[in-house]
Amino acid sequence: MKQLLLTISLLICLLLSSDSLSQGMEQSTRDRVWLGLQMFPALVGGNMDIRTKLDSGGKLLLLVVFQNDRVWAKKMAESLDKRVNNIYKYPIRTDITEDIDFKAYNPGQVAGVFVSEQLSPDRRTRLVRFGIRHRIVIFSPFVKDVEEGVTAGLHISTQTRPALNLTTIRKSGLRMNKLFFKVAKTYE
Repeated sequence: MKQLLLTISLLICLLLSSDSLSQGMEQSTRDRVWLGLQMFPALVGGNMDIRTKLDSGGKLLLLVVFQNDRVWAKKMAESLDKRVNNIYKYPIRTDITEDIDFKAYNPGQVAGVFVSEQLSPDRRTRLVRFGIRHRIVIFSPFVKDVEEGVTAGLHISTQTRPALNLTTIRKSGLRMNKLFFKVAKTYE
């Protein structure tokens, strides 16, 4: 619990010190994605049942989903690999995919999905349904995605903090650490 509090505190300090909001539109979107990528592992780790997501090798699978830009998604996955050794005591492995049905994966062993670029409304809806069905934390840094059903994302105003969709969390049966509900912007 102390490790989680320390991680969240450091993450919030990092996010509050960012000057990304002063950049141009395209750059601000990319900055928002990078900010989200910093927050993503902590939110995946907030799943109280995370150990049920371990693969046969004892690792947590984090997927980066893309729609068109494979190179950008690969950068996101590489950044996770370099920056995050483990979530709690569990090592991670990452992969990228454009297949939001995750046919190449055992959905019960997907710990979290990071959305690296804006998805079409149809693909986002399908991804949300998949996440609910398989109790997966879906994280999107894009504006309005959490309001549209994605499990988690960013809320940027005078502070940057997590955003959580309570309806999606409830429907999926995810048990999230209560600390996140205290600091997050929540949506129904």
